[in-house]
Amino acid sequence: MRMDSYAFLIPCILGFLLAAFFFVLWQTEIARVTFLNRDAVSLMLIAASIVVALSSVLILFVARNRIKKPLDYLRLPLGLFILAIIASYIGTSCFVYYFPGAETQYITSYKIAYSSRNSCSGVFIYDPELQDEIRVCYPSGDVETNHRVFIVKKSNRYGIVVKAAATF
Repeated sequence: MRMDSYAFLIPCILGFLLAAFFFVLWQTEIARVTFLNRDAVSLMLIAASIVVALSSVLILFVARNRIKKPLDYLRLPLGLFILAIIASYIGTSCFVYYFPGAETQYITSYKIAYSSRNSCSGVFIYDPELQDEIRVCYPSGDVETNHRVFIVKKSNRYGIVVKAAATF
């Protein structure tokens, strides 16, 4: 099949548009409410490292005659590692978001989180399960005057998903 034919071009364009759509959907719906714990991040890094090591050896073995510069031997594994980290983070956060877990509710105090170009407005809370401070986007209620927040979250082995938040 020729690379400049419509039979090749149309599936590539549709695949790219579909991937872009799902990335935007993931970023707006899943990434803001999903928080990974330390075990999930460690597993994600180990899995990405193993995938990169195996695929780098395979690619360098198959394409060793095509690589001309010594710097390319470093660029290939680093580029694969970046892609593997991004793909494993998206996959792990979708796993945490879609798989079932125990639903819990609690009340806690918060600090106000103002919005910026790259983040949403909301509140910072300390989550005892993650043992870390997380940003909860757009809780209902008056954030400026209230000092307590009611959190509904779903927890599974690799992280939490904040289902609802309301200040009172």
